[in-house]
Amino acid sequence: MKHVLLCSFLQIYLSFIFPLRFVESYDSCCDFQPVKVLVNKGVIEGTYFYSKEGKCYCAFMGIPYAQPPVNHLRFKAPHKLLPWSGVLEAKHDAEDCISISPISSRVSGSEDCLYLNVYTPQIKPYGGTLLDVMVWFHDGEFYRGSAGFKMNNPLYLMDQDIVVVAPNYRLGAFGFLSTGDDEAPGNYGMKDQVAALRWVQDNIEAFGGNPKSVTIMGYGAGGASVHYHMLSPLTVGLFHRAISMEGTIFMPWARNDNPLQTAQKQAHILGCSTESTASLVTCMRMLPADVIVKSMIKMFDIWLVPSTGFTPVVEHGSRYNPEPFISDDPLDLIVNGSYQNVPWLMGSTNNGISDYMPSFFTFKVLRMLLKSHCPKILPKLLMLPSSVKNDIVQRIKHYYLTDSEDLCDNDGKLLEVLSHRHLIHGLHKAALLHSVTGHWPIYKYNFAYKGRIFVPERLTTLKNNGVEHGDDLMYLFPLEGNVLSMSQNDEEVQKVVITLWTNFMKYSNPTPPKFNDSSGLLQDLLWEPIGEITKDNVHLRYLNIGQVETSSVSSQFLNLFLGPFRLQMALSHFNEQMQFWDSLPLRENVQCDVCVKVKSGTCTKKFHITFIVLCLSALYLS
Repeated sequence: MKHVLLCSFLQIYLSFIFPLRFVESYDSCCDFQPVKVLVNKGVIEGTYFYSKEGKCYCAFMGIPYAQPPVNHLRFKAPHKLLPWSGVLEAKHDAEDCISISPISSRVSGSEDCLYLNVYTPQIKPYGGTLLDVMVWFHDGEFYRGSAGFKMNNPLYLMDQDIVVVAPNYRLGAFGFLSTGDDEAPGNYGMKDQVAALRWVQDNIEAFGGNPKSVTIMGYGAGGASVHYHMLSPLTVGLFHRAISMEGTIFMPWARNDNPLQTAQKQAHILGCSTESTASLVTCMRMLPADVIVKSMIKMFDIWLVPSTGFTPVVEHGSRYNPEPFISDDPLDLIVNGSYQNVPWLMGSTNNGISDYMPSFFTFKVLRMLLKSHCPKILPKLLMLPSSVKNDIVQRIKHYYLTDSEDLCDNDGKLLEVLSHRHLIHGLHKAALLHSVTGHWPIYKYNFAYKGRIFVPERLTTLKNNGVEHGDDLMYLFPLEGNVLSMSQNDEEVQKVVITLWTNFMKYSNPTPPKFNDSSGLLQDLLWEPIGEITKDNVHLRYLNIGQVETSSVSSQFLNLFLGPFRLQMALSHFNEQMQFWDSLPLRENVQCDVCVKVKSGTCTKKFHITFIVLCLSALYLS
């Protein structure tokens, strides 16, 4: 009897200290409750949910990965987490990072927000096969957003045998206030993401994940974050593949070249002294968090501009800032090939910015405001450099319209211009410059499938404005409260997108040879990389995720009466429009002033890589 009691005691003790050693079932989350996991700072207890196909998976939510960035830690890089005693319950989302809605002015979240969620379809026994890992960075233009379960439900992903990690990161001024010196270097939100990636390396094996097979993936600001991580020295070795959806560093809302001006603007709004950066930061560090975040509304010139100016910045290393996130100009880093050359998948919807504009087209007061103040509003909407804004606006009007038209009177053209400026050109530019500097492989897509499900903002117009920002994301994460269910075509697209994206996470190739296509929808598809850019080839291949046209006249009412989806490889997405945007005096457009003999073929690889980029840019525009 004593031996039996002793054995039972040892089993309980060891299962608490080394819980994974005794889990042998595939559906371990449902077979063993509660599920406890030992991470490097203590023990956590999770819960379970079911995937779309009914597979039980573990969910560990609200796991801290750094100290709360409050009080004296505000506007500082994240500090290492301290161990905890006992069992930490991880069954519910932690609060989101504090932010404000630009439309409702509602404040939500907390400054104590550095937590992450982990979802895994199995916790394998020690020594078993580890699963590929996806780290998800949410969208929100760097000033809003959530990594929580409600907005990022892994319902579809958990059928694919991957581990999903979703961290919160600081937003707005809390994440990106920068005075350009040691008082407030900036990039705290990006360094939060770095801390989360380091946490993954230290702990993900305890959840059945493979720390040597990590894909970072993001949407919007999250997609731009992914691009930034490819340029940062802090993330070398922390990830192995990258997916940027609707976001790169070349989006005009993803970078601020004058962060001190932004900091001084908010300080002025808050009544803080701007005589010195020290006094500015000291004042803002003492203010209540909700006071700071409420002032963000006044940081918008107009609320439709998708940025407050609080974004990643170039910072300078020093004795007080020993780990700058990025200390060189991103364009210089790319042109010189100073980035992590990992497999990269990128793309966007075909009319992404249209989710920002429907209310302007619906309500007469807003439409009159747009029309009467168009010369003032349009450069702000386009986020153009002040020194050349009038010239660029005139060139845009000349290219997209007839002489008698006004851009603010033409809904369709205005949406097209905004989408090209804020999304499509930034992706095109990133693919072009990375490819010409030797980045391989890069897979590019255009999501043009118009399904029955769509972002709720479209209900303000009930019009079919094309595929909008966020429409593609609903095939990866289901949107809670969607008013319409998926059609059969939608269901097939959802399976296709999930299969392609998770194939990339596992094999670095969305259509690897002889992969298991359980859906039967991808048997004849070969998604090719964009191709090598040379003086003889400046065309980028991409996968078009569209649909069969069933009528010569497209539906103007929502997305009804549409045909089945169609996948096909294509060349040079929006080729003529991208050539036009490449010709404008924008900072991201590299101009060739030195290679005057490009057309004769004298621009060879004997030049420094910078000159190669310059030459090819000139050739592309010729």
